[in-house]
Amino acid sequence: MSGISWKWVWMTGLIAAAIASYGVLIHSPDGGTATAQRPVQPGYYLKDATLTITQPDGSERMKLVADRIDEQVADKSYSVQGVRMGYHTAPGGLWTLRADTAAVPANLATVEFNGNVEVRSGKSADSGVIRTTALTLDLTDNIAHTAQPVTIEFAGQRLNATGLKADLKQETLQLKSGVNGRFE
Repeated sequence: MSGISWKWVWMTGLIAAAIASYGVLIHSPDGGTATAQRPVQPGYYLKDATLTITQPDGSERMKLVADRIDEQVADKSYSVQGVRMGYHTAPGGLWTLRADTAAVPANLATVEFNGNVEVRSGKSADSGVIRTTALTLDLTDNIAHTAQPVTIEFAGQRLNATGLKADLKQETLQLKSGVNGRFE
């Protein structure tokens, strides 16, 4: 072969290697094209945060303290970790809620508590506690509800049920099913 032919072979080989390398770089192992998408990032986040919402008269309506609050950019909702909340239903009507996490929509109409949820009336230390794994608090109607198993502890007694609806303003509690307990 002449010198030109060898140059042609080398050039063809280099071009083929470049095309193969490019193909390996842009294709993922499953055959799809790899995209350089970053994970969804929060709009902002706050650590050791306190969020206070007031009533029209300036009095405190709700005080939410959290280890971390993340804004979800897609729907402007909030993910909350390590949540503790003081919730006022009327003058003198204070409830405290705790949970591992909470979800709050952009309109702040509800708070969905999840993981080790506790609800207490703020009237006294002996007022009792409601425990469950998940609970939704409707801030418009002052109603807390869950379909999950619930344990209510008060004055050394324990009551178990499945499902609960609590009107925090009227201070009434309705247990849905499977209610059992022992009072001594």
